[in-house]
Amino acid sequence: MDEVKKQAIAASMWDSMIKLRQEEEELVHRGTQITLALCSMAEVWDRLELGPYPDPGISELLNIKDPPVEVEEDAGMTERILAILKAGNNFEMTPTQVRDRLVETGFKLQGRSNPMAEIHTVLKRLAQKRKRIGVTERDGVIYYFYDNGVPLKKGA
Repeated sequence: MDEVKKQAIAASMWDSMIKLRQEEEELVHRGTQITLALCSMAEVWDRLELGPYPDPGISELLNIKDPPVEVEEDAGMTERILAILKAGNNFEMTPTQVRDRLVETGFKLQGRSNPMAEIHTVLKRLAQKRKRIGVTERDGVIYYFYDNGVPLKKGA
C-alpha cells in the first residue's frame, strides 16, 4: 500500500476516533442528567410520603455520589466554585446547586450577609474571565458549567 493511501486511512481513522469520543462524552453527560432526574423524582416521591418508590433500582441510584471535588481545605469561595464546576465536567448547574455543592465541600456560609449574592458574583466573574466557564439560560434560569471542550448537541 502506498504512503498516500496509508495517510488517508490514518486521517479517516483519526476523524472517526474523535467523533466516537465526542459521542461517548455526550452519552456520559446524558446518563448523568437522567440519573439526577431519577434521583430528584425519588426525593420528591419520598417528601410527598407516597410510599415505596416504584422503581426497584432507585436505591442503587440514590447511592451514586456527585463527582468528588478536589480542593485544598483552606481554599476560598472562588477556588471551590471553580473546582465544583470542573468536577461537573460540562454538567450545567444553577447557582443554588453550586451553593449546595459548596456546602458539601465543607465551606462555611454562616456569618455571611448574603452568600447567594457572593456566589452569583463569583460565577459571573469566572464566566467573564475564564474561557472554559460557560453560561446558558433556559426559561429564565441561568446555568453555569465547565466547558471541557467536547461540544454537546443542543437539547441534550
